[in-house]
Parts: sequence; C-alpha cells; structure tokens
Amino acid sequence: MHVLKFGGTSLANAKNILSVSKIIIKKFKKNNIAVVLSAPAGITNSLEKIIKLAKKNKIVNKKF
Repeated sequence: MHVLKFGGTSLANAKNILSVSKIIIKKFKKNNIAVVLSAPAGITNSLEKIIKLAKKNKIVNKKF
C-alpha cells in the first residue's frame, strides 16, 4: 500500500487541487493507496487567529 499526503501549497487553489486529484487517480489505478489531506495553505493560520479572537472575546471555552 502507498500512502499519499498532500497539504499546504499543494491544496492552495483549484488548479493545485486538480493536479492532486490526477495524481491520486493515477496512483489508484496501479496500487492500493491511502490519502491524507491537510489544510490548504493559510487555513491553519486563519483558524489560529479565529481561536485567539474568540478567546480574547471569551466566546470559546478556556480549554483551547
């Protein structure tokens, strides 16, 4: 089995996502595969900012 991991800039826009999908399809035709997708570029940073804002405004539980 092959494990394919994509994230960050490889999922940053529609063009890159299309390229990733072509790679997945090509590999799937030849092997058993597992695919791991991470957050696209910039999303993790945005989530961190949202959490910090929410904590500052006491919108979320302090466990974060």
